Amino acid sequence: MVGTAALALGALFAFPFRGLIAGLVVAPLIRLGWLVDAVPQGLVWLVLVGGVAVLVARMLMPVAGRRPPGRAPAPSSRPSQLAELAQLIRRADASPWARRRLAARLSRTAVALRARREGVPPRQAWQEIRADRWPARPELRAALHPEDAWRTWFPRRGWRHILARAVDALWWYAKGGDVDR
Repeated sequence: MVGTAALALGALFAFPFRGLIAGLVVAPLIRLGWLVDAVPQGLVWLVLVGGVAVLVARMLMPVAGRRPPGRAPAPSSRPSQLAELAQLIRRADASPWARRRLAARLSRTAVALRARREGVPPRQAWQEIRADRWPARPELRAALHPEDAWRTWFPRRGWRHILARAVDALWWYAKGGDVDR
């Protein structure tokens, strides 16, 4: 009984606004229904599914892309290249394997620098390094050859000295100087 009274009371207040509601809300909805009915069914479903996908993506985007304010970014689980290089140098104190990796890294750098500066194809630069034709300084060649050269130079000066001199020479070469200065 209370529901019937509320419905009657609502109809009494809505009666004066009947034309306004019909003209502004109901008529455009009916016209939209006719338009949708005239369009092929497959196109209607395609637009509907696309619209829902866009809405879901917009709702989920802030959750995936934003951090709560005031929080620092999470540290990367992968160390930086500089940290990896420092760790490799520390390991090279006791490990010939690490010294070979350092030499290979220096060799790649030397090949890239020579290819860029002198226009030598990388394959030719590798062949000249392996054949001991480039660079001319034996100490630098020792740093770029991990196999036997480290053993030859290690007792006299130490591998860290060789590494430092090789890095200095490649740095000078990268800045435009001569690698065999």
